[in-house]
Amino acid sequence: MKNKRRPGRPPADGYPDHDCTKAGCTVTKCPSHQCRPLSNATISKLHFIMRGALSAADALADERDGHAYYAINALGRDTSEDKLFEIRFCDGEWMLAVEADLTPFDEHAS
Repeated sequence: MKNKRRPGRPPADGYPDHDCTKAGCTVTKCPSHQCRPLSNATISKLHFIMRGALSAADALADERDGHAYYAINALGRDTSEDKLFEIRFCDGEWMLAVEADLTPFDEHAS
């Protein structure tokens, strides 16, 4: 609905009574939402950010409070396995990702 109220905080006394039929207000509908997939550039940026964050986490700490917290095998570091990306959490309650849910990118599958 379109009206002529100013944006921002409402007045202290409240808005005056309003009758849309007398004022001639028009009701407009917004267009329906259309989802679009992420572009290749956006996916590349996200991949770059995530890879950098995981590499930094791998380089900084494998221990937390004296106990092994997680182990990360980032892209291309361990060629002995077919898996390109693997996260292992030691505590089952904090398991955020399962190895079967993580699939390698096609472009890195060589």
